[in-house]
Amino acid sequence: MVSSKALALNQYAKQWFGISVQHTIDKNKQWHSFLYSQLRIIDQSHPVESGLLEGAIGYQLPNEKNIWMGYRLTGRNPSNGFYEENRLFQQIISQHPTDLYRFILRTRLEEIARTDSCQIALRLRERLAIEARQSSWRNASLFAYDEVFFQLNHPTFMTSAFLGENRLFLGFNLRTSQSTWWEIGYINQYQVHTPQQSQNRMSHIITLTYNFLD
Repeated sequence: MVSSKALALNQYAKQWFGISVQHTIDKNKQWHSFLYSQLRIIDQSHPVESGLLEGAIGYQLPNEKNIWMGYRLTGRNPSNGFYEENRLFQQIISQHPTDLYRFILRTRLEEIARTDSCQIALRLRERLAIEARQSSWRNASLFAYDEVFFQLNHPTFMTSAFLGENRLFLGFNLRTSQSTWWEIGYINQYQVHTPQQSQNRMSHIITLTYNFLD
């Protein structure tokens, strides 16, 4: 573990490994589904921080927009105080391509329940991503995003701050075919303290995700 206390800030090193599969359901290519799974590792004596499985159904709108409804199941701290997290979400994704870049805006509303609490958290997430439309090296194209988490209510397992978390991703997409690619990069994750965790946290995350379009 990389942990230091300076200005009420704990720092951690993590690794996230994921797989994402998206499928077009009908011939008109309006209905879609996706399945996403991720394992999160932290450099501590109990290394498995969480594992999650997420699925959703989406509908294609005009002007390169789509809407989604989905569910995520997360198991947290399997070796040290295990609990489950159930999350419903609704999101809209819009793409704005230019000659050189593709801008992707995602707005997600989440309703979060935990098995160790009777409260439900409401959270809004805004993510703006940018992807280079041309490969900068072989089949790799630059990819980055920033995502801000807004806490809409304040259950005891969430922060009391309105702005609860920020994630900055810097990396690239490495395409292996027209329908498959690896998302590889670094995430700087900043989380505001909660009643259970008295210090703010900053995590340095190496992330690797395999993406497949069907």
